Amino acid sequence: EMFAWTMPDDAPSEAFGSSGGLSHSETVFEEMVSIQKEILQGLGLHCRILEMSTTDLGASATRKQDIEAFFPGRRERDDGWGEVTSASICTDYQSRRLATRLKSNRFGGKLEFPHTVNGTAMAVPRVLAAILENGWIEEDGCLPRPTLHRRDLFAHGAEAGRTHSAPASPRAVKVLVVSWTAAAA
Repeated sequence: EMFAWTMPDDAPSEAFGSSGGLSHSETVFEEMVSIQKEILQGLGLHCRILEMSTTDLGASATRKQDIEAFFPGRRERDDGWGEVTSASICTDYQSRRLATRLKSNRFGGKLEFPHTVNGTAMAVPRVLAAILENGWIEEDGCLPRPTLHRRDLFAHGAEAGRTHSAPASPRAVKVLVVSWTAAAA
């Protein structure tokens, strides 16, 4: 799971490092979607991104993107595509319900509700199903491990049966998780 609090959209852009005319929430949202795409592409899955219409959004979300992977076994249903992850911008809906506030300089130090951004990162059972369906070799009855992931796993000093401390970098954690998932399959 991924979660972030962001400055409200009407806050000055220099307050949270927003760039390119995007709101703070949109900047974090795009980063979350980018991380999700990187994980799924690293696993060798064929994916597509769907921008959900406002009629398909729940009460909390103002924007949502689903990432679907191709499942060969689902060709008869949904043309083979199934959701494996999503990301949403929820503005201040969740922070109001949680009574989460931040103190900003915009209104003389007045407390205000931050916006929230959520991302699934990876629905593990669905992703494992997609890996199995896409990589299964019927004749051999096996699933080969992608070379890229084995190399990444051993590049971080991991060996079977050993416990390792968590890397300091969030990106290193992501690579380790992606590699572990591929190695476990």
